[in-house]
Formats: sequence, structure tokens, C-alpha cells
Amino acid sequence: MSSNFYRRTKDDNIEARRHFDDAIKADPGYALAWALIAWTHWFDAQFGWGAEPRESFEQARFMAEKARSLNEELPDVYSLLGAIELLRERYDDAVAAGEKAVALNPNHATNTALLAVFLHNAGRPRDAIRKMKRAMRLSPYYAAWFLEQLGFSYLDADEPDEALAALTEFLKREPTGLHAAHAHIGRAFAFHKLGRVETARAAVRDALDADPTISITQFRQDGMSGGVSNRETGFAILRELGLPE
Repeated sequence: MSSNFYRRTKDDNIEARRHFDDAIKADPGYALAWALIAWTHWFDAQFGWGAEPRESFEQARFMAEKARSLNEELPDVYSLLGAIELLRERYDDAVAAGEKAVALNPNHATNTALLAVFLHNAGRPRDAIRKMKRAMRLSPYYAAWFLEQLGFSYLDADEPDEALAALTEFLKREPTGLHAAHAHIGRAFAFHKLGRVETARAAVRDALDADPTISITQFRQDGMSGGVSNRETGFAILRELGLPE
């Protein structure tokens, strides 16, 4: 699998797509390659990396269905379908798809972590925390984004100290870029909840240092859950703390 896929940047996403496209040309019946190239279009839709997010979404959905038609027992297909339902704000359907992926392979760390994402976005942060901790046990060398997601789940479970620990650990592994900016915003929310307003302001400044393009508009676009970080009250806190509109 292309290492670019895990770096979660626009340029790496383009390069990963090229590798997966080569794999499909070599073997048009390779279901996993269809699923992975669908994920690259999903990232374009989610993070606004493509010229037309709606077109990116449709590409992701088409390729996910192609992958399912080639192998209905491939767990990765159902995690992908769950992510597609997530973008459609059909949270219960996303959880159901994620649960099917895990049922097909209970020891798959990434699909277990994705189920945690779906549970969090469905308003079940404590279930998400339990599932993410299981994903981490399944893969001691788990991806950095597991920690980012865990931090926001702790935040929405009203455990700011645990959120800070997870997000700080994430930042040791991914100190710059969009997701680092997200993590600093999560830290800002946690500090604000703890009454440490000036430290929260400093965390917002850290977010801008990590990615100068971060803004309330960008964060709103990237967020999918109904948790504290993605409600109007949360955006009001970010304005108070100095994040640009």
C-alpha cells in the first residue's frame, strides 16, 4: 500500500491515487485497490481538496460500490461505505456499516478505529473511546490519527484532561499541518473547559502556527460530529479565543 495514503495531505493524496490507479490497471478485479482509490476521492470531498467536492463524493461512492461488487466479504469496503454515509450525515447507517466491517474481521485495527469515528460522530463518544482503545491494542504501531480522534472523543465525553493527553501525544507524532492545527484547536477547547482561557488562546495561536490557513470556516467544513467542537457554541468559543473567521 502506498505510504502517501497515510500522510493525509493534498499532494500525498494525489500520489496515492496514482499508485492505486496503477494497481487497478494491472488488475481490474482487485477490490481493495478500488476501495483505496475511493478513499482518496473521499478525502478530496471531506477536506475540499478537489475542485468539486460533490463530484469527488460521487466518485468515492461509485468506486466503493465497484469494490463491493467485486468482493462483498471485504471488510474495508464496509468501513468505506460507513465513511460515505458519514458525509451524508446518516450516522446510524455509518455505524451499522462500520460494525459489519469489524464483524467480518474483529482484529482489523484500522476498521475498528473507523468504527470509533462513526460512533463519535453519531453522538456516542464514550463508545467511541472504548472502540478506539481496542484499535490501539490491536495495533501497537497504530496511525497517529487514532490519537487525534481519541482526543476529540474525550473532549465530547467531557474529559478534558484525557483529551489533552491524547492530543499532546498526537502532536509529538504530527506537529505541523492541518491535523496538527485541529489538535491544537482541540487543546484550546479542553483548556477553555478547564477555565484556563489564556492557555486556550495560546493553543489557538499554536494552531495557526501549525497551519496558517486554519480558520473557523475551515474547521466547520472539516468537522462532522455534533460534539462540542462542531456546534455554534463551539465556534463562538473559537472566535473568543482568536481563531479567524
